[in-house]
Amino acid sequence: MSKSQTLSAADRTRLEALIGHEFAEKERLDRALTHASARTQKGGNYERLEFLGDRVLGLCVAELLFRTFGTATEGELSVRLNQLVSADTCAEVADELGLHLFIRTGADVKKLTGKRMMNVRADVVESLIAAIYLDGGLEVAAFHPEVLGKAGSARRRRAARREDRIAGVVARQIRHHADLPG
Repeated sequence: MSKSQTLSAADRTRLEALIGHEFAEKERLDRALTHASARTQKGGNYERLEFLGDRVLGLCVAELLFRTFGTATEGELSVRLNQLVSADTCAEVADELGLHLFIRTGADVKKLTGKRMMNVRADVVESLIAAIYLDGGLEVAAFHPEVLGKAGSARRRRAARREDRIAGVVARQIRHHADLPG
């Protein structure tokens, strides 16, 4: 994590390549990676984006579960949803993507460890999902059942080529935690 107030052009390009989305509004990406402790005036921090990203993630995962588990009860779907959108799972996604290299924090947050740091990493995943959603729409931010299970489909082949995208990482987490076909 860095205290730098803005991402360098090289870091922004590297992150955009990693997540598979080039931002039209670069400031939105900066904001998605900025913890409140960084105290930036320009662009603010990720808290509002985190709020929206949590809902976008929840919607996408709920739709995926609804379509994938056609006979599951509401209770079963809720248990799976809660597991998949948990802070633990989001932090795992952040770790797999190496997002800690891009998060901007103040000096006081750099001293945090354990669960508090896990929450920061999880929050950044949600804020990044919101930034992608606002920049490119729900289709860009979402992942679909076709990506997870229908071998041979054109969409799955395209998704396989974009394996480092957030959707790909989240899809792998979903397959891992929900025992979906891979």
